[in-house]
Amino acid sequence: MEFRRTLAIGVFGATATLMLLAPATALADKGGNGDSHGRKTVNFSATATSGTESSGTHSTNPNGTGCQFGGQCEVITTGNANVTAGRYSFPATYSSDLYIDYSQVTFTNNLTLFCAPASGTVVITSTLESSDQIFKTEQGQVCGATTAGGPHSFNGRYQITGGSGRFAGASGSGTVSSTDDGMGTVTSSQESGTITYKGAKGGGEGGGGGEGGDGGDS
Repeated sequence: MEFRRTLAIGVFGATATLMLLAPATALADKGGNGDSHGRKTVNFSATATSGTESSGTHSTNPNGTGCQFGGQCEVITTGNANVTAGRYSFPATYSSDLYIDYSQVTFTNNLTLFCAPASGTVVITSTLESSDQIFKTEQGQVCGATTAGGPHSFNGRYQITGGSGRFAGASGSGTVSSTDDGMGTVTSSQESGTITYKGAKGGGEGGGGGEGGDGGDS
C-alpha cells in the first residue's frame, strides 16, 4: 500500500514565486528592545501559495517507488509562499525534506485512518534577495485515510535554527499546519509564531520588500 505525505512547510512549509499575490499582512512586534546582539523578536508567519510533493530516498527501502507502511519515508516538497517577519513581508520559495516514520504508525476508526510521526527540515529563500534565507526544523504528525489517494494533514511545530543574509543568526519557534490532496499537491500550509533576528522591526506596514530603510540587518 502506497501513501504520500503532506507538506510541510512547511513550509513548511513556505515559498513564493507568485509575486502578483498580495504579501502577508504585517504583524505586530512582540519583542521589546532586543538582546545584547541587537536582535529583536517579532511575529512570524508563512503561508504557502503553491507546493508539489515528490518521494525521495526511502531509508528502509531504497528501491521503493513510494512511501510504504512499516518503514521510513522521505518526502520532498517545493513551492511558493508569502512570508512576514515583523514589518517585513516578502515572497519566497521553500524546500521541505520530511521523513515519516511508518514503523510507529497508529490506526483508528476500524483501520481506516492513520497517524505517524514526522520530522524534517525546511529552507525558505526570498525571491527579492536570494541570499536572504531562513533555516527551520519541523516535527509533528502526518495523518490521513488508509485508502490510496486520500488527502493527508501535517500538524506540528517549527524551530528556526539559523539563516543567511538579512536573517543570519535567526532563531524562533511556532506552529505549522498543512494539507495535501493525496496526489502530490499541497492544498494549504500555514506557519505562525516568532522570529528573532538582527535589525528586525515590528508594527507599521510591510509590503513586498520594505522594512523602512533598515539596511544593516544582515
